[in-house]
Amino acid sequence: MIPSLCVIFFSVLTLNRNPYWQDGIELWKASVKVTPYSNRSHHNLGIEYLKKERYGEAEEEFKEAIRLKPDYYYAYACLGYLYHKKGDYGKAIECYRYSQKLQPNLFITFYLSGNIYDDEGKIDEAIIEYQKALWLNPDFGMGHFRLGVLLDKKRFYSDAEAEYKRAIYLDHKIPEAHYNLGIIYGKQGNALAVEEFRKAIKINPGYPEAHYNLAITYAALMPPDLRLAREHFDKARELGYNVDEGLVDTLLNFNDKDEDKRP
Repeated sequence: MIPSLCVIFFSVLTLNRNPYWQDGIELWKASVKVTPYSNRSHHNLGIEYLKKERYGEAEEEFKEAIRLKPDYYYAYACLGYLYHKKGDYGKAIECYRYSQKLQPNLFITFYLSGNIYDDEGKIDEAIIEYQKALWLNPDFGMGHFRLGVLLDKKRFYSDAEAEYKRAIYLDHKIPEAHYNLGIIYGKQGNALAVEEFRKAIKINPGYPEAHYNLAITYAALMPPDLRLAREHFDKARELGYNVDEGLVDTLLNFNDKDEDKRP
């Protein structure tokens, strides 16, 4: 979800735009033409190219910004993000580390380093980076979510649950946090799983995994709600989810028979 977070984060650091400029690239190209020795103008032009995935041009602008101002840590951070997007993890980490050396309090560089380690399957290293980011910015909801995911993978379910709850408290728009919390509750046999899956779907109605697991949870309730279970199994299929039809038949048929036996 997040590599685009870097673009959003650094975009808010750009100079205020003239409202008559509709194209950010043209705005900052004009700025570079007027002030060719402005590191900020080159950096902001790089941001605009990055938004358009014009990586070659973005790289040139970030490097020019660094040439003009060698301690410009924002440009190093964005260059690291660019290399991450291109799959060059080694260069990305190198840029993030240099940015951190210049500005140790820039939390986003630790978060993005954690994303790289996560992509590489280096869970322990990623956890350390996320913890550093959260130490610098405890109110960063997505950081709590990503940390929760890794703690979940390591089966530290109580710690993961706490991180998901913190993420939800800080950022109400992360459907995966509700979904993952629902999965934890489901493993515990806790009916609160239903509410978390419903919240995930409310944020993102097109979330097939949430519909599927909500259906399973409805079918497993005592007593089951087979109407809602069927409804959400159907929705998961509609959204292209690879439904385990054998499991669905088992759950629904078993509960149908169970209902027939009730007085």
